[in-house]
Amino acid sequence: MREASFAVLVAARSSGELLLTRRPSKGLLGGLWEFPSVEVAAGEDLEEACCGVAEALCAELPEGVLA
Repeated sequence: MREASFAVLVAARSSGELLLTRRPSKGLLGGLWEFPSVEVAAGEDLEEACCGVAEALCAELPEGVLA
């Protein structure tokens, strides 16, 4: 079995609304909703991976929000 690490972006408004993306209709868990994520390559910086998720969504992460 292949092991993989992922960076997941959880974005919420003060009203409680969450940012979700929909999985492709075909394949594992097709059509279900999920938090935006990206696979983190071995040795890749986690902060860079998180910024990659935001860039893919055309979003900007404010300073100091990564946990």
